[in-house]
Amino acid sequence: VGRPVGGGEPSQMSTAEAPPEDEKKRAQTRFHRFFAELIVQGGDASKAQQVTVEALKRAQSSTAEPKYFSSQTRLDLVSAVDKAAAEGSPTTVEERDCKALELCGDFFSLCMVFKRSQQAPTAEDPNFDHDAAVRFFGSLSQEAQDSSLEALGTLAESIAEQGCEEMEDPALLRAIFVMLSHPGLGEPGDFEALKKVLQLVARIHKQRAARDVLAKWYAKLTLTELENRVSQVQQFITLALLEAQGEGMTSLDQVMEMARRDGLARSVRNALRMLDVCWGASQIRLERQRDWRHRRKAQLLRQQGQLHEDEAALTLPATQFHNDAVNECGEGILKHDLKEVLEMQYRGLYFATMEEER
Repeated sequence: VGRPVGGGEPSQMSTAEAPPEDEKKRAQTRFHRFFAELIVQGGDASKAQQVTVEALKRAQSSTAEPKYFSSQTRLDLVSAVDKAAAEGSPTTVEERDCKALELCGDFFSLCMVFKRSQQAPTAEDPNFDHDAAVRFFGSLSQEAQDSSLEALGTLAESIAEQGCEEMEDPALLRAIFVMLSHPGLGEPGDFEALKKVLQLVARIHKQRAARDVLAKWYAKLTLTELENRVSQVQQFITLALLEAQGEGMTSLDQVMEMARRDGLARSVRNALRMLDVCWGASQIRLERQRDWRHRRKAQLLRQQGQLHEDEAALTLPATQFHNDAVNECGEGILKHDLKEVLEMQYRGLYFATMEEER
């Protein structure tokens, strides 16, 4: 029941009846979300006019509204960011800083920017121009780096709260892949944004199809870039555990308490899931290295006195995935997790369900 601002008797308007302005706004938001989804799945922003009719049709039907998208479809933002990321772009630092903040808070734009061609991504290819992303994020001021990183963390948290079932669609999953390319995630700091992004990755990791697609996409990065991504996660794990150990904890009970405090065990677990995606990418590269066609080509070239250099077949050594900090604290973290699981089971709850709620 509504109540006038100035007091008095409650209005007789039914709660089921919304003001015309609110109804119109909801209809516009619904249209924009369908419109954004169709553009993302088609991959080509230039076909906006063609999908308008289909978006209207879906908006007026009983079809469930798409998740993640905002009430506006920022085609202008996608165009501006790609222009700023182009080699030799004339855009100013102030313009790029402004666009970076908007980009990192908008799911649709993250799905669409830094493309090599106007095609939708596939399970094999994210259609991602890594050099363009480096040029754009690398040209930002430190203030913009920090503010865009904060926006990224807020968006990641929002996506995780809405559920990640739809992330098996490569067109939507691409936004997470672009999100992970932000260089600020690898810089030492309070790691708040990285924790939120890793929490999102951990939710996606539970879906095998989405996890496998991410691994395939990571396998397409250069070996140097893949190594950087692994180092980024390893650095977070090591610094988080070392900081928690700063109080001189030595006993198992103290380590278990450390694991509980501030969700450290959960953050480490999320980071290990990201590390598992990188491991999967490394294994894909290893399989290519072992492929008989690759080996036969290398053999023929050696016979001709040439060296076969296939960057896509180079892989990371297993030692890159070892972490001494985890090994030192592993028993305490493991016992903390086991204690948490047993307590939840005793209360009739399931661990996976509780993780999803958190």
